[in-house]
Parts: sequence; C-alpha cells; structure tokens
Amino acid sequence: MTDAFNHERRGSMSDQRRARIFLANGSKCHWVKGGKMQGCGRKIGAGDKWRVEHGDPLEGGGTDEDANLGVSCAWCWPAKDREDHKDAGHIRRVATRHIIPTSERKRSGRGFQKAPEGYSTFSRTWKNKE
Repeated sequence: MTDAFNHERRGSMSDQRRARIFLANGSKCHWVKGGKMQGCGRKIGAGDKWRVEHGDPLEGGGTDEDANLGVSCAWCWPAKDREDHKDAGHIRRVATRHIIPTSERKRSGRGFQKAPEGYSTFSRTWKNKE
C-alpha cells in the first residue's frame, strides 16, 4: 500500500483460481486476518453461496496473493465487508488528521445559520413589526 488512499489493484479471479483457493481452505468458510483465523468454519456444500475474500483487505494494506485469500460463506461476508470498510474508513480519517493542520480543517456540526430576527423561514418573508 502506497498510502491510505491508494491500494494494490485487485487481480483477475479465474474460475480455476477460485477453485484452487476453495480447495486450499478445505471447502470451509475461513480466512486469515492479522494472523488470526476468522469465519464460521462451516463446511460449504455444493449449492451454498460463497465468495473469495481478501483476509487482510486491499484497502487496508493487504496483498492480492493466494496466501491472503480465503473463502467466505453467504452468512459471514456481510459482517466481514462491514468490518473491512469500517477499518479502511478509520485508516483514512487518521491519515487525514495527520496531514491537514487543525487550523485548516472544516468544522462539522454547524448546520444552517439562524435566520435573522424578524424573518419567517416558513413563508420566507419578513414579519410585520408593529
């Protein structure tokens, strides 16, 4: 990974490569992330949905090598995707905080400014002052 905003490109995934990774993982739902086994470990049957996942995601600094690829069942992949995107967003936010000086960051939470005294935001006209 060159920086928090640019990552290694995803390689092609042929059917033969998918089959090789599926068999290398023992036809089970698991992948290695940060050196630890994850996934439910469920045996994936003939009709079950599954996909090849990067254990350490590309946007988090992982590689596209077969050693970083695992199999994820349909039950596990939504949670894995959610966690991967959360981690990648955190990496980008931290990198941004370290690059942009505090004095030049946009302030959040200010919302819309208050309407001037005597102005009706409902009708967008000035109220009569008597």
